Amino acid sequence: MIDNEISYIILFGAITMFINIIQYRKILKYSLFFSNNRSIRISLLIKLNLVIMIFLFLGYIILAEVIMNYIYVKTLLIESMFLAGSIFVFSVIIVQIRLNEIVHEMYSFDTVEALVKTIEARDPYTKGHSQHVANLCICIREHLPRSYSTKINKNMLKYAGYLHDIGKIGIPETILKKKGKLNYEEYEIMKLHPMIGKNIIKSNILFPKISDWVYYHHEQIDGKGYFRVTNNNIPIESKIIAIADCFSALVTDRVYRNGKTYEEAIKIMNEVSGTQLDSKIFDIFMNIDRVKIEQCKPNSV
Repeated sequence: MIDNEISYIILFGAITMFINIIQYRKILKYSLFFSNNRSIRISLLIKLNLVIMIFLFLGYIILAEVIMNYIYVKTLLIESMFLAGSIFVFSVIIVQIRLNEIVHEMYSFDTVEALVKTIEARDPYTKGHSQHVANLCICIREHLPRSYSTKINKNMLKYAGYLHDIGKIGIPETILKKKGKLNYEEYEIMKLHPMIGKNIIKSNILFPKISDWVYYHHEQIDGKGYFRVTNNNIPIESKIIAIADCFSALVTDRVYRNGKTYEEAIKIMNEVSGTQLDSKIFDIFMNIDRVKIEQCKPNSV
């Protein structure tokens, strides 16, 4: 009877330690949000810990087997201590992951909110537009095939949507607030805002990974975007932002024109699908329930 109990304890303890290793890998993900130097140091420490945990996992099985074969009187007690230690490590890791998630969420949102307010202070048009784009990005992501959506970090995509126009901070107000179409020189200056945005975002320890998404959000599938980037080099997140940004811009009132209706916006976007916008993502967007699309629109848009 005791041998069976020992076997169960060994099995459950080993499984628990293996889960610990899987769970601890999640902490490595959070280290990637820091600047390069910090990311390298932190990730090396985490990888070292993972290696140690793997050795502990193997050592646990080997040592437990030795104890079971050669020590009979106190085996159950010793194995119970191993199991308790394994569960304790598991609980500590879970708590650490949850704390990381909470701190990351709070710090990230506060940072994004501050940056968005900076944009809105210089360009009234962006008030509500940034939130609208962020909401649309999440809506699109939720309707993508699971094989794609699971690879896209929901929070980072939302932040990228909020911050896609952060580079307009570096654009003169005479251009931002001009009533009417920009001339060639003004348009060339306006085209710099994704690059400015990338430089601003990559300097923040929380968002270096989304800087490229913002940089490429005005690229086109046919390679005729701001920086002439070809389709295969445009991140899927940038393609999502491009569709969300295009739709929001079309349905939003401007100083020099009224916003388009839903039908008008979809028709215009359909005409540039496959050349300016990614056709597969646009097809998904076009088939999302209109009510859900309307719900993405904040009151200020």
